[in-house]
Amino acid sequence: CHFGEIHDVCFPRKSSEIFVTASEQDIRVWSVSEKRELLRINVPNTTCYAVDVTPSGGSIVSAWSDGKIRSFYPESGKLQFMIPDAHNDAVMTLAICNCEDDNSSLWHLVSGGKDGTVRLWRINEKHQTMVHSMK
Repeated sequence: CHFGEIHDVCFPRKSSEIFVTASEQDIRVWSVSEKRELLRINVPNTTCYAVDVTPSGGSIVSAWSDGKIRSFYPESGKLQFMIPDAHNDAVMTLAICNCEDDNSSLWHLVSGGKDGTVRLWRINEKHQTMVHSMK
């Protein structure tokens, strides 16, 4: 179990066998059929407010209280990329959108900040570019 509040739960598209949770200092991947934790991704001294999984299943994307968006490999929990100043304050929510197809390496992300800003990002593994910011 988590030791603090759970802020978000996400099932990957095309799967009801695993789900991902966001909480204080960590993200966890759970197995429905095995009823157990499969992976724990720790980020000390910060809170994860939101998680989403890319349609390909190749990335767990997360929103954090330190203003960063972090993406992790779901098999290992290793950091895939980070957007260091995604928002001035906490990143409260995010959603993956506009994927060309389930295996596309280019996709878009919408994030919402504690300060009321909404930002659209163009994402691939090597570059994360803010396309637009609205308030």
